[in-house]
Amino acid sequence: MATLLFLVLALACAARTSHGAQLLLTTNNTLGGERVRGTPMTMKLTTDENYLTVTFSAPYIKPTGGSWDSDWDRVHLFLADDSHKLSELRFTETGPLLRLYWAPYNMIKTLSPGEDAKFEGSTTVDRMRLTGTAKVHRSLLPPRITLVNAASVHPVNASTTELQYDNLYSITNYGIALPDLMVLARYKAIGARFLFDNDDSYSEHWKRND
Repeated sequence: MATLLFLVLALACAARTSHGAQLLLTTNNTLGGERVRGTPMTMKLTTDENYLTVTFSAPYIKPTGGSWDSDWDRVHLFLADDSHKLSELRFTETGPLLRLYWAPYNMIKTLSPGEDAKFEGSTTVDRMRLTGTAKVHRSLLPPRITLVNAASVHPVNASTTELQYDNLYSITNYGIALPDLMVLARYKAIGARFLFDNDDSYSEHWKRND
């Protein structure tokens, strides 16, 4: 019930005008269904005629002892269409990556800022918060996006390397090595013309090499 209520409230943080759209996302719950303690990850999506801009602030926790991997603190944004093609923005302290998937876990392309003039972004760590921004041209996104998910991954606390997954939905898939962030049936639904009011087809970026 709490998760359902959150999704309803999240929809109230969406708006569209003739100039574009705005969508606010907050990961208040973990994949295991627990309420996030402290300040959760917040993310803002805005669009104009051609670009999606993403800004966020998320927890950043670096364990005080033992091994540590900068990839443990990261933020994800998933945007999918009804044919299950996805674009994933993945942020770590080293910067953002953009990944295109033909279907969940079937990745066809990875881009870094600078590899394509239509994708730029950066991240910063400040006082236990990971913040960042990215700007992505709509040709690097699925046309008619209808599904959204966002997640923040970080150690549970500074004394452990156990990771906590804060996410827009609560579910744990024990059939894979890591909790599943690509359960499209649990993604938040938006209107096909909400982010971009156009009739784009798939760009050259979405062509597979097989």
